[in-house]
Amino acid sequence: MTRGHPYSAEFKANLVRRICKPGGPTAYRVAVEEGLPQATLYNWVNKATRSAESMSKRNRKQRTPAAPQARRPQDWRPAEKLEAVVQTGRLSEEELGIYLRENGLHEAHLQEWRQQAEGGLGRAPSTNVDKQLRKENQRLSKELGRKNRALAEAAALLVLSKKARALWGDEGENT
Repeated sequence: MTRGHPYSAEFKANLVRRICKPGGPTAYRVAVEEGLPQATLYNWVNKATRSAESMSKRNRKQRTPAAPQARRPQDWRPAEKLEAVVQTGRLSEEELGIYLRENGLHEAHLQEWRQQAEGGLGRAPSTNVDKQLRKENQRLSKELGRKNRALAEAAALLVLSKKARALWGDEGENT
């Protein structure tokens, strides 16, 4: 170990990872556990953050304009959306955050695309057979309605004829 750097880079990186991990311990708690000044831990976290930001800026400069990361979420093709949903399905929160930032997305975009993909799996694409069946169903429904109206009319006429016979008697029997 050299003078001024009593802690290894690996030791620092492990502590920074512990502090920055979602749901991880606070810097105060780690400082107490390791016997370090809290300000030292904050300095290490700040340096790591600045280093990550500068790497991210360099990566952004290296992108080509035609890369999918440079486009708006609305411009993504369905196959690309599905690929993004599949790729992000197993990422940790930290990795997901990096992916979203690099691709100019929000988590809401992925949720919407996931719902669209799941919804697409539930129904079969419409075919000519489906259209023919719908037309036939419509035709049969109309015919059924027409026959129901005719049956109701016939029933009404039958009831009226019975009432007429009851009122006037059966004239056919007298003759």
